[in-house]
Amino acid sequence: MAMNRFNNDADFKHLCDLAHLAAVQALTIMREEGMVGIRVRAAASLYQTDPAMDTGDAAEFVGLRNRGLLVQYILDHHIAPITPNDPEI
Repeated sequence: MAMNRFNNDADFKHLCDLAHLAAVQALTIMREEGMVGIRVRAAASLYQTDPAMDTGDAAEFVGLRNRGLLVQYILDHHIAPITPNDPEI
């Protein structure tokens, strides 16, 4: 189920958990980039750890409207998706 676009404390905490962000990191990102920055990082984390998620699925799941931001973040940070054959699964 995709997250809605409304910002509330539960959404914020869930996105931070998905992105593995500490509270201080999350607040810094919120100040500098807004909720979009948190959503981008959460989507990147899903893309990297869930073999069933592509960039479009991850962006939709976290409520990110601009998939291009996610793709640019993934390219800038050299994030590779996990594959079904990966021994870490």
